[in-house]
Amino acid sequence: MKIKIGVLGGSFLQIEFVYTAIKLDYQVYIFDGNAQCMLANKAVGNFVHLNFSDEKNLCNFCLENEIKYLFTPSNELGNVIISRLAPKLGFSYNSTEVVLNTIDKGLQRKKSAGLTHMHSPKSLIFNYSIVSVLNKLSFPMVVKPSNSSASRGVKGVNNQDELKDAIEEAKKHLKQDSHIIIEEYIGGTQLSVETITVNGKHYIVGITKEIVSPSPFFIERSHFMDPEVHSLFMPKIEKSIKELLDSNQITWGPCHIELKVDGDKVVLIEIASRSGGLRDRLMLNAGYPDYNKLIINTYIQGSIDLEKLQPPNKYGLVNILTQIEDLYPFVNGKKDKTLESFYFYEKGPEPNPQNLTDAYAYAFYTNSKSLENYSLK
Repeated sequence: MKIKIGVLGGSFLQIEFVYTAIKLDYQVYIFDGNAQCMLANKAVGNFVHLNFSDEKNLCNFCLENEIKYLFTPSNELGNVIISRLAPKLGFSYNSTEVVLNTIDKGLQRKKSAGLTHMHSPKSLIFNYSIVSVLNKLSFPMVVKPSNSSASRGVKGVNNQDELKDAIEEAKKHLKQDSHIIIEEYIGGTQLSVETITVNGKHYIVGITKEIVSPSPFFIERSHFMDPEVHSLFMPKIEKSIKELLDSNQITWGPCHIELKVDGDKVVLIEIASRSGGLRDRLMLNAGYPDYNKLIINTYIQGSIDLEKLQPPNKYGLVNILTQIEDLYPFVNGKKDKTLESFYFYEKGPEPNPQNLTDAYAYAFYTNSKSLENYSLK
């Protein structure tokens, strides 16, 4: 009998994971409260119209239908829910405390403050005193909600008036028990790192170089994975990443870590105890191992094949389209066949994009040579 697994969320960001699980011959159930979500309409797996935030009904459904494992590749809420349900279903997972700590940026700052290899920017929790901020930090600064994702409410500021405006904007994105963080701006190359942890042992699986728009919004524009990026940055970040994962008590599964590298200095932006959106397909396009397969094997088999952990042998790129002119590399890639796949939302370009939710399309490229010419600016 096939092992039954559940995936929380039926969005575009989960589709590669579902396809991988089906190829591995698992029986997949997809839970989403939106009956019109993408995976409900793709006729893949077994769609269950159930809002997965209803933990009691979700748990009962899993027990009644003998669903043994739950996954949520890039969903924060789903990550918290699985951490609470994993003990009831009988599989190993990071504790709820660990998952919540990796959502709150303020707690992340505290945990990284005393590390040897991983640095943390100077920061403070806003206490509604602008004077206090100006006494402790210098411009430029970055204002962000402690629990936001997709760069919602994140804004760079260069003077006092911009600081006040950014604080008001960040307030709109605050959730219960969250707060505003203000920190110094850190320069350098922005990276994201995908890791896998098996019973407390950490492995770096993929390294992405991120092209980000300038202040004030810092919107991710292009993500590169390639041999040069991997070979340049792996020696610089390996100790920092493993130290960070240990300090956050990560014991199982994927993590998505964003950081800045300036010379030999490695500075934390944030850590999430889940995989990063878009990275699974990007990794395959660059010749990295199948990240989704590694994640599934971690939980179901309790191990991974270390021989599969290999550096990339190709060039992979994903562009995040927010503006109309972002279509030029898309058209060129389609002509010369470097464009591997793409996904368009039903909305069009935003006149003033402010975060990743304003993206209207994703375009994936792969090639045996550099893809710098296809990058967005």
